[in-house]
Amino acid sequence: MGIRGFIAWKFIAKKTRRILFQSLVASTIEYLENLGKKPSEIYKDLKEIGKKMGMWIYSEYLSKAGSASKSIWDHGANFNLGFKFFTGKTFDNIYYNISENGKDVKIHYIIKDNPICKGIKPPAPEIKPSAIVAGVFEWIEENRKEDWNATSVTCDEVKCIASGDEFCEIVFHFKLNEKGAEEVLKKIGGKPQESCIIKVK
Repeated sequence: MGIRGFIAWKFIAKKTRRILFQSLVASTIEYLENLGKKPSEIYKDLKEIGKKMGMWIYSEYLSKAGSASKSIWDHGANFNLGFKFFTGKTFDNIYYNISENGKDVKIHYIIKDNPICKGIKPPAPEIKPSAIVAGVFEWIEENRKEDWNATSVTCDEVKCIASGDEFCEIVFHFKLNEKGAEEVLKKIGGKPQESCIIKVK
Protein backbone atom coordinates (compact mmCIF):
# COMPACT_ATOMS: atom_id res chain seq x y z
CA MET A 1 0.00 0.00 0.00
CA GLY A 2 1.43 3.38 -1.05
CA ILE A 3 1.38 6.60 0.96
CA ARG A 4 -1.82 7.81 -0.67
CA GLY A 5 -3.47 4.47 -0.07
CA PHE A 6 -2.37 4.46 3.56
CA ILE A 7 -3.75 7.96 4.14
CA ALA A 8 -7.01 7.04 2.43
CA TRP A 9 -7.28 3.86 4.50
CA LYS A 10 -6.77 5.77 7.76
CA PHE A 11 -9.45 8.26 6.74
CA ILE A 12 -11.90 5.51 5.79
CA ALA A 13 -11.16 3.52 8.96
CA LYS A 14 -11.79 6.55 11.16
CA LYS A 15 -15.04 7.35 9.36
CA THR A 16 -16.13 3.71 9.58
CA ARG A 17 -15.51 3.66 13.35
CA ARG A 18 -17.66 6.76 13.74
CA ILE A 19 -20.48 5.27 11.65
CA LEU A 20 -20.31 2.00 13.59
CA PHE A 21 -20.54 3.83 16.90
CA GLN A 22 -23.38 6.04 15.68
CA SER A 23 -25.30 3.04 14.40
CA LEU A 24 -24.80 1.28 17.73
CA VAL A 25 -26.15 4.27 19.65
CA ALA A 26 -29.09 4.77 17.27
CA SER A 27 -29.94 1.04 17.34
CA THR A 28 -29.74 0.97 21.14
CA ILE A 29 -32.14 3.90 21.38
CA GLU A 30 -34.59 2.20 19.00
CA TYR A 31 -34.29 -1.11 20.88
CA LEU A 32 -34.99 0.52 24.25
CA GLU A 33 -37.91 2.44 22.76
CA ASN A 34 -39.38 -0.81 21.40
CA LEU A 35 -39.17 -2.25 24.91
CA GLY A 36 -41.56 0.49 26.00
CA LYS A 37 -38.98 2.54 27.89
CA LYS A 38 -39.76 6.17 28.63
CA PRO A 39 -37.38 8.86 27.28
CA SER A 40 -35.96 9.51 30.76
CA GLU A 41 -35.33 5.78 31.19
CA ILE A 42 -33.61 5.55 27.79
CA TYR A 43 -31.31 8.44 28.73
CA LYS A 44 -30.46 6.69 32.00
CA ASP A 45 -29.81 3.39 30.21
CA LEU A 46 -27.50 5.07 27.66
CA LYS A 47 -25.56 6.58 30.52
CA GLU A 48 -25.30 3.21 32.27
CA ILE A 49 -23.96 1.66 29.06
CA GLY A 50 -21.32 4.40 29.03
CA LYS A 51 -20.37 3.51 32.59
CA LYS A 52 -19.92 -0.12 31.60
CA MET A 53 -17.68 1.05 28.74
CA GLY A 54 -15.71 3.34 31.04
CA MET A 55 -13.17 0.85 32.33
CA TRP A 56 -12.24 -0.38 28.85
CA ILE A 57 -12.04 3.06 27.30
CA TYR A 58 -10.06 4.58 30.18
CA SER A 59 -7.52 1.75 30.16
CA GLU A 60 -7.04 2.09 26.40
CA TYR A 61 -6.69 5.86 26.66
CA LEU A 62 -4.06 5.64 29.41
CA SER A 63 -2.05 3.05 27.49
CA LYS A 64 -2.00 5.19 24.34
CA ALA A 65 -2.33 8.83 25.35
CA GLY A 66 -0.54 9.38 28.66
CA SER A 67 -1.17 10.03 32.33
CA ALA A 68 -4.35 10.63 34.30
CA SER A 69 -5.39 13.92 35.88
CA LYS A 70 -3.45 15.00 38.96
CA SER A 71 -6.04 17.56 40.03
CA ILE A 72 -9.52 18.74 39.09
CA TRP A 73 -7.82 21.52 37.15
CA ASP A 74 -6.41 18.92 34.74
CA HIS A 75 -9.88 17.67 33.78
CA GLY A 76 -10.53 20.39 31.21
CA ALA A 77 -7.51 19.52 29.07
CA ASN A 78 -7.43 15.77 29.75
CA PHE A 79 -11.07 15.00 28.98
CA ASN A 80 -10.75 17.17 25.89
CA LEU A 81 -7.80 15.03 24.80
CA GLY A 82 -9.70 11.86 25.65
CA PHE A 83 -12.67 12.98 23.57
CA LYS A 84 -10.37 13.70 20.63
CA PHE A 85 -8.62 10.33 21.08
CA PHE A 86 -11.88 8.46 20.44
CA THR A 87 -13.85 10.83 18.18
CA GLY A 88 -11.20 12.83 16.32
CA LYS A 89 -12.82 16.06 17.55
CA THR A 90 -12.10 18.44 20.42
CA PHE A 91 -14.58 20.51 22.39
CA ASP A 92 -15.12 24.09 21.19
CA ASN A 93 -15.41 25.58 24.67
CA ILE A 94 -14.51 24.39 28.16
CA TYR A 95 -15.07 26.34 31.36
CA TYR A 96 -15.29 25.86 35.13
CA ASN A 97 -18.15 27.27 37.20
CA ILE A 98 -17.13 27.38 40.87
CA SER A 99 -19.58 28.25 43.64
CA GLU A 100 -20.30 27.69 47.35
CA ASN A 101 -16.76 28.85 48.22
CA GLY A 102 -15.13 26.08 46.23
CA LYS A 103 -17.38 23.25 47.38
CA ASP A 104 -19.39 23.14 44.16
CA VAL A 105 -17.48 22.71 40.88
CA LYS A 106 -19.04 22.31 37.44
CA ILE A 107 -16.99 21.73 34.30
CA HIS A 108 -18.78 22.51 31.03
CA TYR A 109 -17.69 20.92 27.73
CA ILE A 110 -19.32 22.37 24.60
CA ILE A 111 -19.11 21.18 20.98
CA LYS A 112 -21.16 22.21 17.95
CA ASP A 113 -20.09 19.47 15.53
CA ASN A 114 -20.38 16.39 17.74
CA PRO A 115 -19.58 13.29 15.64
CA ILE A 116 -21.45 11.04 18.08
CA CYS A 117 -24.78 12.85 17.83
CA LYS A 118 -24.58 14.20 14.29
CA GLY A 119 -27.25 12.62 12.10
CA ILE A 120 -29.04 10.80 14.93
CA LYS A 121 -32.70 11.73 15.45
CA PRO A 122 -34.00 10.42 18.79
CA PRO A 123 -37.77 10.09 19.25
CA ALA A 124 -37.80 12.60 22.15
CA PRO A 125 -35.58 15.57 23.10
CA GLU A 126 -34.89 14.06 26.53
CA ILE A 127 -32.91 11.29 24.80
CA LYS A 128 -29.41 12.64 24.28
CA PRO A 129 -26.99 10.25 22.49
CA SER A 130 -23.85 11.57 24.20
CA ALA A 131 -25.30 10.37 27.49
CA ILE A 132 -22.97 7.47 26.71
CA VAL A 133 -19.97 9.83 26.83
CA ALA A 134 -21.28 11.33 30.07
CA GLY A 135 -21.48 7.81 31.48
CA VAL A 136 -17.85 7.11 30.55
CA PHE A 137 -16.73 10.40 32.11
CA GLU A 138 -18.76 9.79 35.27
CA TRP A 139 -17.41 6.27 35.75
CA ILE A 140 -13.82 7.53 35.57
CA GLU A 141 -14.34 10.24 38.18
CA GLU A 142 -16.57 8.16 40.45
CA ASN A 143 -13.60 5.87 40.86
CA ARG A 144 -11.29 8.77 41.67
CA LYS A 145 -13.51 11.04 43.77
CA GLU A 146 -11.45 10.41 46.91
CA ASP A 147 -8.44 11.89 45.07
CA TRP A 148 -10.30 15.19 44.81
CA ASN A 149 -11.93 15.02 48.26
CA ALA A 150 -15.30 14.85 46.54
CA THR A 151 -18.45 13.67 48.27
CA SER A 152 -20.22 13.15 44.95
CA VAL A 153 -19.63 13.43 41.21
CA THR A 154 -22.09 13.27 38.33
CA CYS A 155 -21.84 13.93 34.61
CA ASP A 156 -24.68 14.54 32.17
CA GLU A 157 -25.33 15.75 28.66
CA VAL A 158 -27.62 18.73 29.25
CA LYS A 159 -27.88 19.97 25.65
CA CYS A 160 -27.65 18.06 22.37
CA ILE A 161 -27.73 18.87 18.66
CA ALA A 162 -29.72 15.65 18.17
CA SER A 163 -32.43 17.15 20.40
CA GLY A 164 -32.56 20.42 18.49
CA ASP A 165 -30.05 22.45 20.53
CA GLU A 166 -27.38 24.58 18.84
CA PHE A 167 -24.60 22.57 20.47
CA CYS A 168 -23.92 19.58 22.68
CA GLU A 169 -23.00 20.33 26.28
CA ILE A 170 -21.66 17.83 28.79
CA VAL A 171 -21.38 18.95 32.41
CA PHE A 172 -19.35 17.45 35.25
CA HIS A 173 -20.67 18.30 38.73
CA PHE A 174 -18.38 17.81 41.72
CA LYS A 175 -19.42 18.30 45.34
CA LEU A 176 -16.28 18.76 47.47
CA ASN A 177 -15.57 18.68 51.19
CA GLU A 178 -13.65 21.42 53.02
CA LYS A 179 -10.24 20.05 52.02
CA GLY A 180 -11.25 19.69 48.39
CA ALA A 181 -12.64 23.24 48.37
CA GLU A 182 -9.35 24.59 49.75
CA GLU A 183 -7.44 22.96 46.88
CA VAL A 184 -9.82 24.48 44.35
CA LEU A 185 -9.56 27.95 45.90
CA LYS A 186 -5.76 27.88 45.69
CA LYS A 187 -6.13 28.09 41.91
CA ILE A 188 -8.13 31.29 42.16
CA GLY A 189 -6.04 33.05 44.78
CA GLY A 190 -7.12 31.21 47.90
CA LYS A 191 -9.89 33.65 48.77
CA PRO A 192 -13.41 32.36 49.46
CA GLN A 193 -15.78 33.27 46.64
CA GLU A 194 -19.47 32.64 46.25
CA SER A 195 -19.18 32.14 42.50
CA CYS A 196 -16.68 32.49 39.65
CA ILE A 197 -16.15 31.22 36.11
CA ILE A 198 -12.77 30.18 34.69
CA LYS A 199 -12.50 29.56 30.96
CA VAL A 200 -10.12 26.84 29.77
CA LYS A 201 -10.80 26.94 26.03
